[in-house]
Amino acid sequence: MQLARSSFGGLIRGRRVEAGITQQELARLAGLSVRALRDIERDRSRPRALSAQRLAAVLDLPDDDRKGQPPDHRLNTGESGLRLDILGPMAVRLDGAEVSDLSLARRDLLALLALHANDVVTIDEIVDTLWGERPPRTCRNVVHVHIRRLRAALGHGPAGEPLISAGNGYTIRVDRGGIDAGRFSDLLARAQAEEPGSMEAYRLLDEALGCWRGRVLADAGERVRQHPATIALANRRLTAALAFADTALVLRLPEQPITLLRRLAHDEPLHEGLHARLMLAMAANGERPTALVEYAGLRRRLRDELGIEPGPEARQVHLTLLHTDHADADGAGGGARRLDGVTPAQLPPDIAASAGRADQLRTLDEHLAGTASAAPILVISGTAGVGKTTLAVHWAHRVRARFPDGHLHVNLRGFDETTSQVTPAQALRCLLSALHVSPERVPADFDAQVALYRSLLAGQRMLIVLDNARDAGHVRPLLPASPGCLALITSRHRLTGLVTAEGAYPIALGLLSTGEARELLARRLGDHRLAAEPQAVARVVEHCAGLPLALSIVAAHVATAPSLTLSALADQAERMRDTLEAFATGDRATDLRTVFSWSYQALVPAAARLFRLLGLHAAPDLSAAAAAALAGISPREATPLLAELVRAHLIVEPVPGRYAFHDLLRVYARELAGELDGEPDRRAALGRMIGYHLHSAHAAALLLDPNRATFEPPPVPPGVTPEHPSDHDAGFAWLAAEREVLIALTGQAARTGFDRSACHLAWALTDFLNRCGRRHDSVSVQRIALDAATRQNDPYARAHACRSLAKALARLGRSDEAHTQYERARAEFAAIGDDAGQARCHRGLAVLHQRQGRLPDALDHCLQACELIRKTSDTVQLARALNALGWCQALLGKHREALVHCEEALRLQRGQADPPAEAGTWDSLGYIHRHLGDFVHSASCYQRAVDLNHALGDRPCEADALDALGDTHHAAGDHHAATAAWREALAIYDSLDHQAADTVRNKL
Repeated sequence: MQLARSSFGGLIRGRRVEAGITQQELARLAGLSVRALRDIERDRSRPRALSAQRLAAVLDLPDDDRKGQPPDHRLNTGESGLRLDILGPMAVRLDGAEVSDLSLARRDLLALLALHANDVVTIDEIVDTLWGERPPRTCRNVVHVHIRRLRAALGHGPAGEPLISAGNGYTIRVDRGGIDAGRFSDLLARAQAEEPGSMEAYRLLDEALGCWRGRVLADAGERVRQHPATIALANRRLTAALAFADTALVLRLPEQPITLLRRLAHDEPLHEGLHARLMLAMAANGERPTALVEYAGLRRRLRDELGIEPGPEARQVHLTLLHTDHADADGAGGGARRLDGVTPAQLPPDIAASAGRADQLRTLDEHLAGTASAAPILVISGTAGVGKTTLAVHWAHRVRARFPDGHLHVNLRGFDETTSQVTPAQALRCLLSALHVSPERVPADFDAQVALYRSLLAGQRMLIVLDNARDAGHVRPLLPASPGCLALITSRHRLTGLVTAEGAYPIALGLLSTGEARELLARRLGDHRLAAEPQAVARVVEHCAGLPLALSIVAAHVATAPSLTLSALADQAERMRDTLEAFATGDRATDLRTVFSWSYQALVPAAARLFRLLGLHAAPDLSAAAAAALAGISPREATPLLAELVRAHLIVEPVPGRYAFHDLLRVYARELAGELDGEPDRRAALGRMIGYHLHSAHAAALLLDPNRATFEPPPVPPGVTPEHPSDHDAGFAWLAAEREVLIALTGQAARTGFDRSACHLAWALTDFLNRCGRRHDSVSVQRIALDAATRQNDPYARAHACRSLAKALARLGRSDEAHTQYERARAEFAAIGDDAGQARCHRGLAVLHQRQGRLPDALDHCLQACELIRKTSDTVQLARALNALGWCQALLGKHREALVHCEEALRLQRGQADPPAEAGTWDSLGYIHRHLGDFVHSASCYQRAVDLNHALGDRPCEADALDALGDTHHAAGDHHAATAAWREALAIYDSLDHQAADTVRNKL
């Protein structure tokens, strides 16, 4: 029988959860007072008064499980052979007997071998761990003596001698079940493979954490305790503990992780993630005042010891605790007054002129008030233009104070007739971004992303508005699991699947009544305008058939044309009824095309043509310059035409200078273009729009890296004036503003026969998406480019797409796929005789192998890259290849050889304009000199890397260099300078919400 935790309290809790036994019943069965039992559960005392026999009887263990139970309550894997326990003070047992007659040095050596059980530990690493920078001259002989004594102490087992020589070092052989670290790793891996938040994941995490008896190798020497493998193992314990806490909160078992989190938080007084989980668990367990005290202590320690404030995670939990009991239904809650700048507040503006819907608003209010104990899901459904979004946003603003932790909003564009529908994966990444998860911290696996999203919402009170969903599957991964959150969904479909499976509450939205329709017109036009033409008002209301969108367009048209009477408008409606068949409801009075045409017919011809052509644009929005290119006119000519379309409510301007469509109006515009503009004109317009974005992106991409592989785009279409950003920062800013448009256009270009343009758009996006950490988007656009290049049978474009796809896959951790694409790209470059392209592929393969720990293979690829690039006259790429070679050699410990190659790379780069590569080489040199013991030179190199990255605006690389600079100062004994560098790095990491921030906090 597998028992759950190393403490008696954990054992009792696990059995009580499993068997449903109450605390009073368990105390009575064990012959203890309830108070004594509580003390045991909280780990405040040891269960000395409770014998093993009585405990076995209480917990109904079979006889076999009652015998030989170890003190830490884990099952023994067997008394034969060697057993090593390192998750706490080291314990060594051989055939069931403790091995205790080991000197401190031999215990440290055995601890080092156990940390790398079944792997080789080199003699150099042993010497470095035992003696540091000043080993005795006879150190290797001493190591051999220690090994002989250890072999004598450990003897021979059934599988032979456990301590063996291997290469230039030694290996301790032990069964996976014979070392607690192995059992912990296996249990953790099994837990991570389970459905996040499940009871099985909870049980496995609980059991994995039960393998621990304290800090890793708590009684070992300082160098062993500070060894990277020791730190990595301790960090895995923290990972498991955080996952256990999150899972316990999801399962509503907040009391379970508190004792563990308290113990770990005591050991890690500055670890914000631990303290944040502890505060959440305390609050969920009814200990909110204690949780607030915990935050105050964390903040005091961070300020006193590091001179910083708590990060976003701890602050968010603290603010949640502060506002837990203060929000009120009247909108005066603390959430409405929050000053914290990181709280999501994404609701679109409320429409002040909305009217009616009193019954639906009352239903929404009543449902919210009656579902405090469940995760509510509300679905507002109805026909196109009926006002679903208006109602949802209006009500969300009314109740926003009930959700002090924030308000999220995503327009899923589920009924956009283009292919720009937002997929669940894209929407999830937007939501994670709004929750301040940086792109590099988003898991590669979609299910893991869903689990992270729901974990972030655990214990929160947030409102999530999911607008314009296509079907139940469109939103199911985006639904929260936290009882404090509410999902408000709008859709043209009823989403019966959500109602059936998830218990969603459906609200069907019908047409406005006659009174509500008149009220809407009155709010938009004024009572006096309606009073002047009462009969015309009745006719307009009849033709709009209570459809809010139609009424709004009518009102806007009349409001912007004072000379137009309601009577004339009603007459026009009578003459124009056969329109917008795709959205007909069977009732002619609800025909939207007639309503849309009232605004369209009033446009000047140039604005009408621009409106039609805008319907060809499949991306979410576009700039004024892009609209001008679409129409083949100058931006100066386009500006007043766009303003006219905005005034007519045919397009919207959500932010200054950018324009977007309502779904139905986009369809209407595209249908008009199909009727009134010939195929050649439509294709020319689409080519101009793609050409504008392609050439502008190409210019911006070259500013990010002027020395990247050239890939000349097709000629600029006539009538197009691309953007030419002035410098690196301007190029980056333009790409950032147009990111979503460029991604959407890459797909549209491929779908509409502009394959060559699709390849070039993907090429222009490569570096930018990589720098932004948009790994999933990078994979998507490169796959589109690869398919387009294959259709063109263009080997050069295909080779570039394969290599770029490989880089994106590697960043997602999909190593096998990345390796396949790199090899495919290398073969393509070889077939066309491009040595430089082959060399880039070898460099990519080298990086891939480095991440996998296959350094000899990485070195081989670096050597091949250098050999190939030396055949060319490309000194820029030669310098990059030499730096890659030097870095790989440095990782292998060949620091003198690495120094030669990196200095040669730097010599070449000083005659080139390649600051990104030069910054990388200075960083490599800093690493090399530090490991050669030249801390002064190392610090100088790292400082050059810091300065160059700062000038480039590459903040992640600047922070990395500052972090390494701090390491160098620390190694040199200059703790003041180390602290200063680490604080600068931490400030940047925090601003980026970078995962390395916690590592730097631990260093500080």
